[in-house]
Amino acid sequence: LKIGDFEMRNLTTVVKINGQLEVAPENRAGVTAIIGGNVKDIKVFQGDQVKKGQVLAILEHPDYITIQEEFATISNNLEFLKQEYERQKELYDNHIGAGKDFQKAKSEYHNAKVKYEGLKSRLLLLHLSPEQVKEGNISNTIHIISPFSGLVNSVNIMLGVYVDAKTRMFDLADNSKIHADFNVYEKDAHLLKIGQKIHFTVSNKKEKEYTATIFAIS
Repeated sequence: LKIGDFEMRNLTTVVKINGQLEVAPENRAGVTAIIGGNVKDIKVFQGDQVKKGQVLAILEHPDYITIQEEFATISNNLEFLKQEYERQKELYDNHIGAGKDFQKAKSEYHNAKVKYEGLKSRLLLLHLSPEQVKEGNISNTIHIISPFSGLVNSVNIMLGVYVDAKTRMFDLADNSKIHADFNVYEKDAHLLKIGQKIHFTVSNKKEKEYTATIFAIS
């Protein structure tokens, strides 16, 4: 039996790890155009904080006019085709009109209705108002808007350049949803558990210590 003196000892196991700050995929976005066009105006710069629905850029192209003209035309014809279909249906139900005329009116009305809904959906995707187009307000430009509130990480376009649906115009990130990915050695993995508090610093602010909670172990 050996008797010693009292001494201070650290009974806490400290695991030192490295990692990086990340944003989850659902909080990042690459903004593209639904239909290609030429860049008329750029409303933001790299590093800007933007709100959901804010205009990032304005594109212009004759194709935007064509879509609106088609919608306005089919919209004007739809009411007539509907009335003709209802008239032919009433005649057919009363055994006055021919079945051929009724089927033709029905087909034309339903085909026009499908095209109307399809063009309306395209206008909404382009952030154009179908009601305004019905009234004859045709625009040769469309707005590219932010899908969520966040930070503009990069601007990949210039004025006058044509961008298509594949062109990544802006990269956005919602940094309010940021998390940290740490790499842990296998021998230390048993020391960690969900809900555990950890302390860490970041490279550009080493003097400040942050606290986080473990929410997943992969």
